[in-house]
Amino acid sequence: MENLRKITKIKLGVMLSSMTLPIIIVVVMAVGRFEFTNQSIFYYWSPLPYIICALIEAYLAYKNYRYVKILKDDEYADYYLIKKNDERNKMIRLHTNALVHKIFIYVLGVVLVFTAFLDPGYFILAGGIALAFFVIRVAVSIYYNKKY
Repeated sequence: MENLRKITKIKLGVMLSSMTLPIIIVVVMAVGRFEFTNQSIFYYWSPLPYIICALIEAYLAYKNYRYVKILKDDEYADYYLIKKNDERNKMIRLHTNALVHKIFIYVLGVVLVFTAFLDPGYFILAGGIALAFFVIRVAVSIYYNKKY
């Protein structure tokens, strides 16, 4: 239980500090009267960046609320610990992550083929993302193969 509280305090600090970034972005865009070029999607949908930042802030606020609730309420902390360590939930998370990983690889392949016909810049960007994804996957696989 004490380990959970220690980790939760660290997570709460990180989340609170990460909440400032979207706020800073919105302030810079609003006060600085940031102008988008006509090639940007935000030029035609100007409230979109503000909506995205508001959604990010709402998600971070919800996560912070849960962390504070874990720190304050012992009963909720026990419930959270049981729910997090439940074998059924771990299995569901594992299978979900594996399926999402496979779907992401296929979608990224389609994006690579599609962007190859559009613009070399987009193709290089998508290729960089695919390469980064591959490198991260290999690194994590090597780490877990050595660990277990």
